[in-house]
Amino acid sequence: LLTLLNQLRPTSASLVPRPTFDIEDPAAILSLARYAAGCLAPIKSEHFVIRVSAVVGANSVGVRPKPYEYWPVDRLLHEGPQQFILLGEPGAGKSFAMRKAVNALATDLQDACLRGELQPTMRIPISIDLKLYDGDLEGQIDEVFSRGLSLDLLQAAFPTTLYVDGYNEMPRSFREDGSFDRQLHALLEARPGLGLVIGSRTSRFRSGAISSSG
Repeated sequence: LLTLLNQLRPTSASLVPRPTFDIEDPAAILSLARYAAGCLAPIKSEHFVIRVSAVVGANSVGVRPKPYEYWPVDRLLHEGPQQFILLGEPGAGKSFAMRKAVNALATDLQDACLRGELQPTMRIPISIDLKLYDGDLEGQIDEVFSRGLSLDLLQAAFPTTLYVDGYNEMPRSFREDGSFDRQLHALLEARPGLGLVIGSRTSRFRSGAISSSG
């Protein structure tokens, strides 16, 4: 997984025309507001601050050692790097932090849609749980959208981040044969600029990632 992220550098690719999202279209805005509402999930109130210990991979270029050391995880998810892995032991707060970040973005997005204040700088959250992964990553992403919306449509109009939780909980066969990693690599290579946060509790990913601590 870490090797995969290190390989995700922009490469020259043929430009393929993609559909565009009209931020002035009331029907499109309503669809986006409904999508944002669907992203909201109930979470328990936080009674403690989760901080992170940052570990930078040996192959990382132009990155200061431990640039995010001791940051609150909320700040990391809001201001951190475009792509990173969030690691921690069971119960450390990884999934909670990711759900909270998605909720915050979705709430802001829904409010902006309903107030008629949607801006192209607003970040779109997309959240998937790999416990439900069946071998088709793009298909699983497509399932979170209502009719008329898609990853490509939204990413062409807004900064977009994919939150992928439960890497260690996906069916073992997809992890061991490398098929998920290949699909993720293809997804990101085809969509430069797509943000990515992967949550996992697998200890072997500690080298070169950002791990959470409670």
